Amino acid sequence: MTILLNILILIVTLVLQTSFLSRFHLFGLVPNLMLILIISFTFFKRIYEAYIFAFFAGLVLDILSAGPFGFHLIVFMLIVLAASLILKEDLTKISKLFSFIFAFVSTSVFYITLWFYVSYLGNSFTLTGLLFTLGQIVITVAFFLLLIPFLKRFFLWQGRLSKA
Repeated sequence: MTILLNILILIVTLVLQTSFLSRFHLFGLVPNLMLILIISFTFFKRIYEAYIFAFFAGLVLDILSAGPFGFHLIVFMLIVLAASLILKEDLTKISKLFSFIFAFVSTSVFYITLWFYVSYLGNSFTLTGLLFTLGQIVITVAFFLLLIPFLKRFFLWQGRLSKA
């Protein structure tokens, strides 16, 4: 049951991110729901589940995106690795400040790395690209702060459901 629910979460998030949210953007900025979900998985699921989810989410996003192949997969796996090295076993008592800092750093690493890679390929490091990257970081972290209470409740409910 848990595996099917995780697959459904992956599919719904991919559809929302790749088709629905791309139509409703704020000055071209779209929150990265998959990144938010990966960070939430590292907080509220078992670590091996987070690795599996990060692997498949990154692979599917790499297949669907026009960006560098393997980028999402590597960054998502590194986020889970960093969280597994930092966090303890009981992840339900994470402070809001820590979750904000971890989400901000993870999102910043994701978008700044992507900006450097794309700028390097195009040989043009522009201020506009940097401002867009900073906007993406802000909107993704803002959506993370809005969604994390709901995701926490959902994952805790899912954990109780799998134990029953």
